[in-house]
Amino acid sequence: MEGKDKLSIFIVIHNQESLDRFIELNGNPIIFTNVSYIHVGDAFLSDCYGLNIITAREYPYNIEKYKTLLTYTAWYLLSENNLVKTPYVGIFEYDVQLDLDIFKLHSNMNECTLIGFEPRPTDEDLYLKAIPDFVELLDVEELDKAMSATVWSATTNVIISVGFLNLFVNWFYTFIPEILEFKNHPHFHERAINVCAANLGDAETSERTIKYKFFPRTLSHKQLNSHKINL
Repeated sequence: MEGKDKLSIFIVIHNQESLDRFIELNGNPIIFTNVSYIHVGDAFLSDCYGLNIITAREYPYNIEKYKTLLTYTAWYLLSENNLVKTPYVGIFEYDVQLDLDIFKLHSNMNECTLIGFEPRPTDEDLYLKAIPDFVELLDVEELDKAMSATVWSATTNVIISVGFLNLFVNWFYTFIPEILEFKNHPHFHERAINVCAANLGDAETSERTIKYKFFPRTLSHKQLNSHKINL
């Protein structure tokens, strides 16, 4: 499959139903033999369909004790255990439908690119206004830079460099366990990705280092909200 030496794809699942849902949305799992599945949580999988399942709790570096950090636990697992062996990585939730050969997007990547699939304006209430508790933990400069962009990538479904993966995991971890006291903290991750990206740049020119490229027709996110925690 084109691009598999440049880009690794991981699907985050949390039980048998989520794995089955991904297969239901995307067809025969054999198609996805070049995709790995990260199993977070402690649910038992009754049928793995011969797929490459990575069980987070079996690795030496994991944060499975934090049950509500959701997809971030998968990001942490990949980074801290050095599981990504390609320059770029796509990490997707189970409730996505891949509309074409996602590996072809590797040709759009470089160290300073974040590929997203759902661009939204930063001046909408759904962005940082929706998570005031997290905003309170940012300094003024961080917040200003986060709002300087016109759009944000509105899900954790992204393709990024491994360098950015490692940087973000380390940065976001500094907010744990403080953020756990906030009821809607599972929604912090997807917004924090954009805050972190916005704050990477040249100090003198204020030019952003991380640029967005959006491919909204490549992926459909069904947003099943299985954790049932609303903003």
